[in-house]
Amino acid sequence: MGIFDFFKSNKQTRYIDLTDLKFISDDHVKFKNKIEIPEHNSNCWRGLRIQASSLSSKTYTFTLYNLDQDHDLWEENIAMPPKQMHLIEVNLEKIVLQTNEKQVSAIPFIQDRLTIHLESGTIDRITLEKSDLFQIDFYRSTSNYSIEPKSFDSLNDGDVEELHFPSTDVTAVIAWCEIIGQCKDLKSLKIIYGQKSDFTHPQIYCQFGISFLALGDRIHAKRALFKGGRYGLSADLSLYNQEFINYVGQCLFLLITEFKYFDIEALYKLTALSYVYLSKAITQAPGKLFDAYKARALLFNNHPFSVIVQALISEEATLDGLIEPYIISDLLTAHKAPRSLHLDAYQTAIFIHRRIKDTTIDGIPAWKYTMEELVELGDARQLKLFKNLETQFKAGTFDVTLEEYKAAINHV
Repeated sequence: MGIFDFFKSNKQTRYIDLTDLKFISDDHVKFKNKIEIPEHNSNCWRGLRIQASSLSSKTYTFTLYNLDQDHDLWEENIAMPPKQMHLIEVNLEKIVLQTNEKQVSAIPFIQDRLTIHLESGTIDRITLEKSDLFQIDFYRSTSNYSIEPKSFDSLNDGDVEELHFPSTDVTAVIAWCEIIGQCKDLKSLKIIYGQKSDFTHPQIYCQFGISFLALGDRIHAKRALFKGGRYGLSADLSLYNQEFINYVGQCLFLLITEFKYFDIEALYKLTALSYVYLSKAITQAPGKLFDAYKARALLFNNHPFSVIVQALISEEATLDGLIEPYIISDLLTAHKAPRSLHLDAYQTAIFIHRRIKDTTIDGIPAWKYTMEELVELGDARQLKLFKNLETQFKAGTFDVTLEEYKAAINHV
């Protein structure tokens, strides 16, 4: 059956076959906090596909496709990677599927829910709820197709660029990074980026991400950082003990702080991975890697979900629960590191110190601590937290699959 053939079936049937359901929409409405977001989404083609994973257990796979264009990150027309869902309700008005309940970390798991709304036995619209705060209503297309939208082809392993072990030619990596860093116009940078076969190193991807962000190209920045971050999705100790682990951590840090996320569970894991990698790099060269220190500080300070940072530091179980000592110690070390480019870090640290002047740290008013004492306190807490999270990392607690990684930086 072709992707449009299912519309030719008898419209009066009251049986909706979920074995391989394909729903095509050319109009959708987004809601946030149950309030409609005023934006134009008509003639925006989307494909929703539901496939049976296990009929006996009523388990299905849901995939959302952008039928207008490829995704700006993984260059396929899948807008949201496949999600496993259970059938939880069926009646004459609706069919409801929901992602499985789970609790992997201290962050509450946000369930996705899919509601197929029925009218006279046919599908009227499908609602995707990402949480109680965000939902999209997809309306069935009744238009004649002027052009055939892209197909519902599934993303398979061959569609994603194969991950190679990073280049061991340090001289070449440094040379490429210098070329990328000195490139001041976007057109030339894109030409260099197009030569993908030479770029099998997270440091190069990180430099691309930084340069694209500086030139205002967030799409290519996200693609480059995504590729650099792929080197750190699991506890691969052959990579973990390499010097370039710093740049894997920085790629993840920039993805987390620069781009929007929907999958908070995966974001928790990616935050932990970024922290562990940056901390590992710092222990390899204490007091020297100013970029790693500042990235670790901003990972906490600029994180889009402060609840995730609080959940991470709760592992260290301080009574005050403050993130500021961690941030201040890293900023000041970044400022003092040899050849540091972060001379502004000192002023930022002072500002953050003032922010907590009315609180107490270890039972002592924060304003009584000198900056040097806060560095000493923060360093001790950082080391304790790192050792705790590193143990979990090596046990695979924070491992992220490629599909989870894509979903974490997904946009609909």
